[in-house]
Amino acid sequence: MVYIILPSFNEEGKIGDLLKDIRSILTGARIPYRVLLVNDGSTDNTVKVANRLLGSMPLTILDHKVNRGVHEAFRTGFKAALSSARDDDIVFTMDADGTHDVKLIPRMAEMVVNGGKDIVIASRFRPGSKIYGVPFYRNFLSYAARYVVPFIFNEKEARDFTIFHRAYSARVLKELSSFYKDKLIETTGFTSNTELLVKARIYFGDRLRVAEIPCELHYETKAGPSKMKVVKNINQYLKFIWRMKSQARSFHRRA
Repeated sequence: MVYIILPSFNEEGKIGDLLKDIRSILTGARIPYRVLLVNDGSTDNTVKVANRLLGSMPLTILDHKVNRGVHEAFRTGFKAALSSARDDDIVFTMDADGTHDVKLIPRMAEMVVNGGKDIVIASRFRPGSKIYGVPFYRNFLSYAARYVVPFIFNEKEARDFTIFHRAYSARVLKELSSFYKDKLIETTGFTSNTELLVKARIYFGDRLRVAEIPCELHYETKAGPSKMKVVKNINQYLKFIWRMKSQARSFHRRA
């Protein structure tokens, strides 16, 4: 079973087509799935559009009445997925704005199920990747994380730490959740995506098997403005790196 978590905030222009693409690709690949759409306080018709597809695909809408941020959407989505998932299931995260390629899902799932990978990332930093229409400031943050995080945390397998398009082994997420409990995601905003990968590496060490495949990121297809607050995210990243470096030292002393 594949669980697909879609944090969604004001995505009425894209969510319908994305859900239909997921239904088409996974049905065609004969992959059992469930979409967990986390509506994070949308003020447009995101939920109304999604509701139209409830009867035609396995879709669960998890509703935040007010906008709580992508980190809270992740928490809600992971909690719902792991409450039902078996160890051999897969948990995906994706943007809900149509920028990620749904056609990569079967290949990423195959790499977890039969390739023995714990986390598979649709990466912008592998040969064959293509990026369209991404603003400079978003590229800057992604490239900064690409070089800073591996240097500090000795990460040798991952290059893209900020993209949401990932496949996780449910077994790995369950073990992480059991260890970190309510501190699995402590940061706010978009930094939480990097945090999850770094914590997995700190906890599992060399046992964690991460792989990346090239992706095409079509940012020019976004229906609305970016929801990323640049200065706030830079500050969060700096605080996160300082805190996680201390946690890593403490963790390895206990090990």
